[in-house]
Amino acid sequence: MALGYIPGICYNIALGDLYAFQISPPATGNLYLFPCSLPTVNGTTSNVTHLKFTYWGSEMEKVAIEGMVAEFEKQNPDIDVEAIQLPYEEYLARITAMEKQGQTPDVGYFPSLQAPLWAQEGKILDLTELIQTDPLLSSALPETRYYYGNGRIAGLNTAVEVSLLFYNKDLFDKAGVPYPPADPAKAWAWAEFVDAAQKLTVDANGKHPTDEGFDAEKIATYGAAFDKIYEGWTFYPFILSNGGRWLTTMAQNYYSILQKPSKPSNLLRI
Repeated sequence: MALGYIPGICYNIALGDLYAFQISPPATGNLYLFPCSLPTVNGTTSNVTHLKFTYWGSEMEKVAIEGMVAEFEKQNPDIDVEAIQLPYEEYLARITAMEKQGQTPDVGYFPSLQAPLWAQEGKILDLTELIQTDPLLSSALPETRYYYGNGRIAGLNTAVEVSLLFYNKDLFDKAGVPYPPADPAKAWAWAEFVDAAQKLTVDANGKHPTDEGFDAEKIATYGAAFDKIYEGWTFYPFILSNGGRWLTTMAQNYYSILQKPSKPSNLLRI
């Protein structure tokens, strides 16, 4: 692979979002914040609050999370955090199963597309007052908040991410292609990006996409590749940089960017 886009900050997830959960016990139907009751040790009430925190991510993220949890517990000796890593692909199903069993986490990541529904159902704690009054949380960018209902806040982004370009210098040198400019003022136009990618792409017979007889079914080296597409966010920069939008001006109806004749050029180049 010669060119690629990767998330440049924090971790490679869709929109990592942080929420506090509530559970509804089958017997009463009332809502409670999960860690309401203090645990007991040898018949006496413990002064330590136990919290269950769920998240997804890579092994590197697991190391980072565990380090942060350890530091948090060091600064807050009366709080014990059980950090549970779940696979992203299974996350919603696992959290749903935990909710049905009355074992909802106290705080954790939650897929942003499902969060509003869970908040409306009372499964996620309304964090509006906390976020608006807490000195740290209130200073976060408004765009990092996840709203539902009438201006209520269900949670915050755990990360605001960017896409970065990385490249294999050896493949560029072999193909005689100049490296991508590091100066934004000299950044490639889309046509230059495509031209470089074509020169870097080679099939099993050493032919490039512009050569006659190029075999697209037997590519030995891809000139460009992209990271996994989580909920479509990977393509956002390409659509927005070409004047496209996901929503109408009144944000009333979703529409496909590919249905707008003047907008799809960046996606078609991809």
